[in-house]
Amino acid sequence: MEIIAYNYNVGDNAYVGYMYGTPSSSTYEKTHENINNSTIKIANDNWYKNNIEDNGYSNYVADAIYCNDGSIFSGSGVGNSITNYNSYNRLGLSSKKSPTLKCVNNNNRFTLSNDLGNGVLDYPVALISADEISYGGGVYLYENKLFYLYSGTSYWTMSPCYVRSDDFRLLAIDSNGGYLTNAYLSWTQGFRPVISLKSDILFTGNGTMDLPFEVVS
Repeated sequence: MEIIAYNYNVGDNAYVGYMYGTPSSSTYEKTHENINNSTIKIANDNWYKNNIEDNGYSNYVADAIYCNDGSIFSGSGVGNSITNYNSYNRLGLSSKKSPTLKCVNNNNRFTLSNDLGNGVLDYPVALISADEISYGGGVYLYENKLFYLYSGTSYWTMSPCYVRSDDFRLLAIDSNGGYLTNAYLSWTQGFRPVISLKSDILFTGNGTMDLPFEVVS
C-alpha cells in the first residue's frame, strides 16, 4: 500500500476536497469548486492509468458515484474558519451513529459522467467514504480489528472531518485499533484506490481468502 498525504497543501477549508477551488475565497461555492486536483487524486489517477488502463482492463470498470461529502454541519467552510463537516457529525460527534450512502450535493458526487454526478473525474477511481467504512464495521474511536476493511495500516477515506483554524482533518482508518479517526491532511498514510466493476462481468471464486473473486477475461 502506497503511503501519501491526502493533500500537502493546508491552511484553507478548500483542501479537504478531493478536488478543490480557490483558497482564501469569500464564498463556499468558490472555495469548494472542483478545479484543482488534491495530492491523493493525482496519485489515484496515476494508479488507475498504470494498473488498469495501460493493462487493458478499463472495459471492466463502471462509472460510479464517489462521495467527498463537503456538506456542512456548522461553520462556513471558507478560509480557515472553524467548520464541522456532516460526515464528522453523523459518524463522530453524534452519539447515535447514522451513516448514509446518500451524497447530498451534486458538487460532491465524483463521477466521469454528468448523468450520475459532477462529471469531473479523469478516471473512474476515487477513495472509500467514511460512511462505507461505518457500514462495514468501523466506528469512530471504537476499536475493531475484526472487520474486513481493517488491514493493520492507517489509510484515508474521502470524507472531510473538521477545520480548527490551523488544524485541517479528514476521516481515516487507524492502524492500531481499526477505528475511524481524524487525520491531518498532510500526514502520510496509506491510500487504497476504489473502483466499481460493471454488473455484467464474469468472475470465479466466492470472495473468501482461499477463493477470492477473479474477473474472467
